[in-house]
Amino acid sequence: MKIRRAWSVPLSIAACLSLAPLASAATTSPGANSVFVSAIATLPAGVVSSSLLTGTITRGKRRTVVAVEGMLTNIGQQSGQRDELIFPTINGISIEPFGYSAQVNCPPLSASSVVCTTTGSWWLDLDAAEAANPGMFIGKALAITLTGVELTGNGDQGLRATLTARVQKK
Repeated sequence: MKIRRAWSVPLSIAACLSLAPLASAATTSPGANSVFVSAIATLPAGVVSSSLLTGTITRGKRRTVVAVEGMLTNIGQQSGQRDELIFPTINGISIEPFGYSAQVNCPPLSASSVVCTTTGSWWLDLDAAEAANPGMFIGKALAITLTGVELTGNGDQGLRATLTARVQKK
């Protein structure tokens, strides 16, 4: 294949400019069947739950399950221990495994230690959710929220949060 020299430089420049930096795409919300969201987050002091991320799937469908993964990383401070947890909700309703969160107890950071991370996987059967909460899921937008809490009361900042949700047929 022969490329003319006159076109090779402009095409190379155009190809490089079309590549977005990895950190620039923070969300794909709203999505028809999936959503991916990431951001820098802060958990306030005082053992208060805080919404870290929210993404939307445009419409809940019958005979499907929503699978959700969440991660919180860069946990820890030199000033003391951090005990942090994350959990998702869909349209304000807790999802399976019901009442369970992903939690990590991170000791104080030192020059030789590394930050901590917590991850979790959850799911929601939309038919069962609709039966328990009529009019909230099927045919409605699904707002998936990842919530976090810092349990020692010290708060934490500079955290990286990620939320992934996918609609799958049963």
